[in-house]
Amino acid sequence: MAQVSPRPKGVTAVVVLIIVTAVFEIVSAVLQILVRDDTTIALWSGAITLVIAVVYLLLAKGIADGRNVARVIVAVASSLMVVAAVWITFTQPHLWLSLIVQVILGMLVLGMLYTDRATEFFTRKAE
Repeated sequence: MAQVSPRPKGVTAVVVLIIVTAVFEIVSAVLQILVRDDTTIALWSGAITLVIAVVYLLLAKGIADGRNVARVIVAVASSLMVVAAVWITFTQPHLWLSLIVQVILGMLVLGMLYTDRATEFFTRKAE
């Protein structure tokens, strides 16, 4: 049997960051829904943010297992959440702290998913 390379510490850190990001997304979503100033946009934005956060939690397992498709999906989701957080900052300025944390965590996840060691882990072949 071929020996499968162990998961790099950076990938484990990404899994943790994804989970932390998802928790902040959930907090942000709940705040958007509860403190929406009677606007429909905030309600929809909160609901979409909540759905994306749940997907993040599901994808954390795929990342931990080294599934490249999970890496690509998380990269796309992280990019979308960074863009959404920036947009929400302008529409819901009272949520600025939560949104800044979302942007920082999203950028960290993106950076760590594509290091050389992470790429090797996600593209390894069983020999």
